[in-house]
Amino acid sequence: MKKASIFVLFFWAATIFAGVAEDDGKKSVDGKFVPVQLTWGVAETPGVTANENDTALSLGLLFLEQNSSVLSFAGWKNLQENNYGVQTGLIAAGSRCNYAVVCAPVAVVNKNYGVQISLLGMTGEMECLQLLGVNIADEIQIGLINSAGHKVFGETTLDERFLQIGLINEGGRFQIGLLNYNPRSWIPYLPLFNCNMGRPSIEEE
Repeated sequence: MKKASIFVLFFWAATIFAGVAEDDGKKSVDGKFVPVQLTWGVAETPGVTANENDTALSLGLLFLEQNSSVLSFAGWKNLQENNYGVQTGLIAAGSRCNYAVVCAPVAVVNKNYGVQISLLGMTGEMECLQLLGVNIADEIQIGLINSAGHKVFGETTLDERFLQIGLINEGGRFQIGLLNYNPRSWIPYLPLFNCNMGRPSIEEE
């Protein structure tokens, strides 16, 4: 127990010193690697909560924000530029690019190259939605409600996901569910199964 306490204190001290490191120009070093990042999530302290840090392990009591991590957890909200491992939070977790696993009740991912697990998930600048489901590599949506609508120049386009499996599906190339809507199908609304049949959508006609 004593050795474990010393180990944690050592990495916590290393985190602080890394955070206040300065270069020859007396400016804070950006993009630094910090083995362990600990934060209360109340006020930013150099080296402890600096959002430019790259870390192996990050723990936030309330709020966590940083450049990248391998394993991160926050009590309220966990924000990363890049997630390379497991990112989670009691309420919300979000990353610009997810390369592994994001898991939280509310999960927001701009570019998902891994797995997103959530009660309410949003991807692609918050335009794509899945409720009580899983989003895999921006291609597969599994959930009760799956939507793949994207707004481009004020217009909504669909057909952004390869496969959707759920009770209600909107905008997948292949859809399996109770009710499926695909504007490029010759019958846009179909139960059980629907797919892209090459028909132009209303926006394209």
